[in-house]
Amino acid sequence: MNNTDTIALVTGANKGIGLEVARQLGELGMTVLLGARDPGRGDEAVAKLRAEGLEVHQLNRRHR
Repeated sequence: MNNTDTIALVTGANKGIGLEVARQLGELGMTVLLGARDPGRGDEAVAKLRAEGLEVHQLNRRHR
């Protein structure tokens, strides 16, 4: 399998274990979709991982 064709969804990825899982999957060449309850913290995590050269996108959560 070519990891550049793989998309991984990681929830709780703005800190701790979730952030590290997102980082390691990104380092394997996967595109990471990052889920975070707090959009601001999610933005910070995405910026941090992108600065490391990883392809990461935050999922936007809409409130009802």
